Amino acid sequence: MPRKKAQCFDAHGMGSSLGLWWFAPVLSGGGYGSEAVALLLGLHRASDFSAAVRATHHGDAMDPEHFFGLPSSTREALEATLRASTPTAEQAVVVCHSEPGAWHPALYETSRCPPVGAAVAVGRTMFETDRLDPEHVKRLNAMREVWVPTRWGLDTFARAGVRPEKLRVVPEAVDIDRFDADAVAASPEFDLEARARRVLGPPLRGGGVRSTKFLSVFKWEARKAPEVLLNAYLDAFTAEDDVALFLRCDLYHDAATETRGGDPVSARIAAFAEARREKGATRKASPRVYALPRVPETEMPSAYAAADAFVLPSRGEGWGRPHVDAMSLGLPVIATNWSGPTAFMTRENAYPLAVQDELVALPEDSHWKTHRWAQPSEDHLRSLLKHVHASPEEARRKGERAAADVRRRFAPETVAREVTRHVERLAREWREERARADGEL
Repeated sequence: MPRKKAQCFDAHGMGSSLGLWWFAPVLSGGGYGSEAVALLLGLHRASDFSAAVRATHHGDAMDPEHFFGLPSSTREALEATLRASTPTAEQAVVVCHSEPGAWHPALYETSRCPPVGAAVAVGRTMFETDRLDPEHVKRLNAMREVWVPTRWGLDTFARAGVRPEKLRVVPEAVDIDRFDADAVAASPEFDLEARARRVLGPPLRGGGVRSTKFLSVFKWEARKAPEVLLNAYLDAFTAEDDVALFLRCDLYHDAATETRGGDPVSARIAAFAEARREKGATRKASPRVYALPRVPETEMPSAYAAADAFVLPSRGEGWGRPHVDAMSLGLPVIATNWSGPTAFMTRENAYPLAVQDELVALPEDSHWKTHRWAQPSEDHLRSLLKHVHASPEEARRKGERAAADVRRRFAPETVAREVTRHVERLAREWREERARADGEL
């Protein structure tokens, strides 16, 4: 059960301090929801945060399968904040943690954020391209403050027209207790090879799992550049190489594949391979590629731990949640050196992937087709994949450095302390404004 939070009242019965009311898609399993849950865990555990904390699901649709797949301790802490009855909007720093289209007036059906009468309203959001639409800029400027996870995001928002004085960098929290190599290895049923067979698929040759297992976790869409990953991997290796690539993908609304039956990600991989053969790009037997089934949240740390390296050549990230989850577990990461991941990837703790000198336009059918994002280098990715395969000890050392860096900088309690400082500052500014309005200053 959560601690009881102290609340002070003045002579008029109004709170002289402010609590925290966090609106986010905490029951959805998406990127916004996962980072919000990790932060709420930090606030739940924090001994120096005395304000009341309340959470409300907001933004994305609920996903019961995701919620019940969370570890029991995480579920209990989240339920405690969802059941909390205080603070009220008038006595809270309200955080709208979602894409701005969900903020009032929302462009689709969702809980209202900020609620009527909110004392202080903060927007917590991010984006993956080089600019924002005017409607988003308008909604961001209507907030008291806007919290973004990276300096890159702050600079991008400011160039787009968000007032610089409103912007603050508040990083994402990483659930380092779940994504912990020692905790995963200490699990009674844990066996790396058996886990690889069960979660990542059967062994590819002989009696064991191949020596380098690359894992990628993403939603199959243009932003994640699956064709860049597959082209580089299939060009870098052949069936004679001791490698395997495992893809854990979400693929929504693939009606054609659902009609035919079968796994939609496998169908996409097969179609991609066939297109390469028709173009004459494939001349030798290809290395193996596996499409993983949906892995429950409780299994995800083990899925990462069963791999040897994580790779994701995306064209843009607001932050990069799979990247830091993998890094927390000590995996070497190959990822695009642009946008969100620049906040935590260095040449000492990762393999930053080069991009073309010029940003490129989004697809013509995109709602954001006037925006630009990065184009990762297939040649450099191919080189990095081969290098990681040939240099396992170097990759292991980078993974160890990555785990130390992520755990030091982005532990839930660490980020919660930063949020606490901002909440206390906003509460102090609110009290001073009330005092001035009452003629006391």
